[in-house]
Amino acid sequence: MIYFIFVLLLFFILVFMMRLTIKIATAKKNERDYLVFSFSSFLGLLKYRFEIPYLNFIIKDNQPALEYQTEVKSNKKKRILKFDKPFSFQYLISMYDIYIKNKSGLNHILDYFSSKISIKDVNINIEFGLIDAYITSITYGAVCSFLGIIISILDRQLNIQYSKIDIKPLFNDESFRLNFNCIITLKIGHIINTGIKAAYYLLIHRRELKVQLQHLNS
Repeated sequence: MIYFIFVLLLFFILVFMMRLTIKIATAKKNERDYLVFSFSSFLGLLKYRFEIPYLNFIIKDNQPALEYQTEVKSNKKKRILKFDKPFSFQYLISMYDIYIKNKSGLNHILDYFSSKISIKDVNINIEFGLIDAYITSITYGAVCSFLGIIISILDRQLNIQYSKIDIKPLFNDESFRLNFNCIITLKIGHIINTGIKAAYYLLIHRRELKVQLQHLNS
C-alpha cells in the first residue's frame, strides 16, 4: 500500500512538472481558412491535433466578419450549416466592461497564469480592404493603433517573442485575410492551478457574472 501511494504521488508530481506545448496556426484548405491547434507533451510521446475547419474571414456590411460552416449528421442525413458572425467593437467594449467590473478578482488569476506561460515565434499578417479607399485608410490607422496598444499590454503581462507583424491595406478590394501562428509552452500543473482558481472565482461570483452575461447577449 505504501509503495502504491508512493508511485501514485510520483506520477502526479511528474504530471504537474511536465510541459505542454501548443502550436496555433491558420491554414488554408479548399480556398477556406481554418485554425490548427497542435498539442504535445511528455517529451513528444503524447500528441493531439485539433482543427476548426471551414473558417473564412470576410467583409459583411462594411465590417470584418467570421464566416464558418459545419457538417451535421443525423438519422443518416448530412447537412451543411453555414453561419457568419460580424466583429462588433461594441461587443468588445461590453466584454471589457465586464472585465473592469471583475478586475480585482480576475487579475489575481490572470497574473498567476501569465507569469507561467511562454509565447514565442509569434507571426501576424493582416491584409484587408474595403470598397471605399478612404475608409480603408482610416481603418488601417485604427487597426495599427489598436494592435500597438494590445502588443504593449501583452508585453507587460506575458513572456512573448514576436517574429513578424505585418498589416497591409488593400485599396478598392473588399477582403480580409489573416495569417497567424505562435508556440505556447507551460507546465500542466500551472494549468491545473489556474483552473482551480478560476472555478473557485466563478462559484463565488456566479450570480453577478450571469447577470452581466445576460446584458451582453441582450
